[in-house]
Amino acid sequence: MARKAARGQIGSLHLGFVENASLNVLPSAVSAFRQACPEVDLRLSEMISADLFQRLTSGRIDVALARPISTDPAIETLLVYREDYMVVLPEHHELARREIVQIAQLAEELMISAAGAKATYLRAQFARCSPRRDTRFVSGRRLTSFPRSSA
Repeated sequence: MARKAARGQIGSLHLGFVENASLNVLPSAVSAFRQACPEVDLRLSEMISADLFQRLTSGRIDVALARPISTDPAIETLLVYREDYMVVLPEHHELARREIVQIAQLAEELMISAAGAKATYLRAQFARCSPRRDTRFVSGRRLTSFPRSSA
């Protein structure tokens, strides 16, 4: 029993994850983990990335599937999945017929996004590329973007 515990084959693991992870990374990761460690009690909690990092540093979760927003050197990170974003445009928008739209081309557009803390990662991605400092994310106006796995 002590050897199994030392190898991480028994006990518990609390995994926090962002909602999009449930569409791509999470199902296969949970399946592989359950096969490798069937005696470990696996607990899953969905939350936003900022909460995941706070709970990791406080020890309230053991591991997280999150967007890369933490710069805390105490948190070890590993890229496990990368995906493109899609932009949804009105049919007659000048960029609608393009196969690829660069993020900088959207700098002057109004965006539809989740509100508050849930949109922190997306806002940061657009803020890096936007010449405007007042990039606004509004509801129901012109365009939106979301991870390809949500399509």
